[in-house]
Amino acid sequence: MSLWLMGSLVALTIPRTVLTDIGVLEADESLLYFVLALAPYAVWLAAAVLRRTRTPLRDHLLVGGLYGLSLILVHELFWNFETSQGQNPPQGAIDLAAGFTEPVSTFVIHASEFGIAMMIGLGSGVVMASIAFIGQRIRRGLRSR
Repeated sequence: MSLWLMGSLVALTIPRTVLTDIGVLEADESLLYFVLALAPYAVWLAAAVLRRTRTPLRDHLLVGGLYGLSLILVHELFWNFETSQGQNPPQGAIDLAAGFTEPVSTFVIHASEFGIAMMIGLGSGVVMASIAFIGQRIRRGLRSR
């Protein structure tokens, strides 16, 4: 997969993350949110199904990793915004960090956000790689007939 395509797929995900972190867009409350959340996956799905590749796992895991890193970058850039992940971390991260004193507790929350973002990114990559792999198998089966 070309760097241009990878970058484009990741770039499509950034507006929703930014708008949610700065409080312009509320998660799960509007049609715009759902469009910004799902349209990038639809484009990524189209790339997985329509684009031929010999290395679907590598290509889509790389895009997923870059997607996870983009989530981390946005969350860190807007960490101090009132509506951001930094000001509203998941309860699990808060509970985990409660067992530590500063500055370790802050690090634990950041590390938790890092882990969640990478799981989202890499998990998305695994799903798309699987779809790309199945799509290739189906195309090969149709061509061999």
